[in-house]
Amino acid sequence: MVINKFGIAKMINKTVDISLKDSSEVINRVFDIITNELVKGNDVRIPGLGKWTIKSKEKRMGLNFHTGESVTISARNIVTFKLSTVLRDRVMIGNRD
Repeated sequence: MVINKFGIAKMINKTVDISLKDSSEVINRVFDIITNELVKGNDVRIPGLGKWTIKSKEKRMGLNFHTGESVTISARNIVTFKLSTVLRDRVMIGNRD
């Protein structure tokens, strides 16, 4: 099962006394805040969940697998996510069947 932003908003709506519209707005604002902080170059850490970080990748040579030609891969920024130990441990416990 895949959960999207609307699914999260519905879960909030069921557990907290706010409208579905308001819970959707809260979710959208949370993701906007995370995105804006990453765009500014700031790390975003949510205890119990994990940490998002922007990392710079240098320009490098790669290989086009279809043609076998060497290609230049341009420099770019990427977003990485590292699970918190709390979440990692909870997920690992859930996989011990």
